[in-house]
Amino acid sequence: MKKVSYIVICGLVVLALLNLFFLFYPFQNQSKSVIIPPHSNSIQVASILKDNGIIKNKFYFLIIGQIFKVFYNLRAGEYNFDPRVSTWMVLGKLARGEITIYRITIPEGWTALDIGNLLARAELIDLKKFFNLVNDANFIIGSYRFPKKLQGYLFPDTYYFMKGANSENAIIEQMLSRFKKKVIDAYGEEIKAKGYSLEKIVTLASLIEKEAIVGFERPVIAGVFYNRLKKKIRLQCDPTVRYALGKFDGKLTTEDLNVKSPFNTYIHTGLPPQPICNPGIASIKSALQPLDVDYLYFVSKNDGTHHFAKSYEEHKQAKKKYQGN
Repeated sequence: MKKVSYIVICGLVVLALLNLFFLFYPFQNQSKSVIIPPHSNSIQVASILKDNGIIKNKFYFLIIGQIFKVFYNLRAGEYNFDPRVSTWMVLGKLARGEITIYRITIPEGWTALDIGNLLARAELIDLKKFFNLVNDANFIIGSYRFPKKLQGYLFPDTYYFMKGANSENAIIEQMLSRFKKKVIDAYGEEIKAKGYSLEKIVTLASLIEKEAIVGFERPVIAGVFYNRLKKKIRLQCDPTVRYALGKFDGKLTTEDLNVKSPFNTYIHTGLPPQPICNPGIASIKSALQPLDVDYLYFVSKNDGTHHFAKSYEEHKQAKKKYQGN
């Protein structure tokens, strides 16, 4: 009996040492990141970690994980593991849900293409899936149904995204929800009173966003655009031509100004068919609250500001002075 007891005790000691070994001994020598997809079960999580060399033994990992209820409310997302991390430390990180969060800032005036490229570089989206949704979607946030083409409504702001947990759908929904809160909820009644649809206000705001460099000129530029729209004068907004060309740098040529495109406001009267960028709240407010001015023209003074003119003759003189033509 003593011999049997001795063997049992030795076995238990060996088992305890093995447990300690698999729990606390580090098995990797370099930092690694893994993504735990939403709704992953414990076996799937163990397989991901084992395949990436983060844990050595799935059995011990699963047993200890079940004992400490690590897998009950597992948070999906990207987990970063430092070199020489032990199984116990891995379980602790999972239990605490210590996923990597990416802070992404979308500047005012960026296009959907700009936003998509930024998110793709951060490996947060599949670019093709993102553009498929942006160009042909059916999003309803609250009671508001957004247009199928979402450029103009991807609200410029700072967001916090997580790999794996944020699909293309979820990321776009966050931006649209921010737009609804900042624009529709805040200015919905004012938009109705203006007599323009939200789509036209956002489209006009996108032109203001691209034309204005200094903030105090936004409502003045808005006033000029409203005056031209009322008089059915073509807006002749250079950014619409650049958008049509896909050309955002350099001086526009006469040939450029005559490019055949529904976005070209040099050859078409009225607003473009949709926004040319995603405007910020300042440009949207300017589209809603334009300054009451008599100006019909403006030209860049090459210092970030514009010369505004009431007559074409004055405008021609300003163009000659500041642009040399």
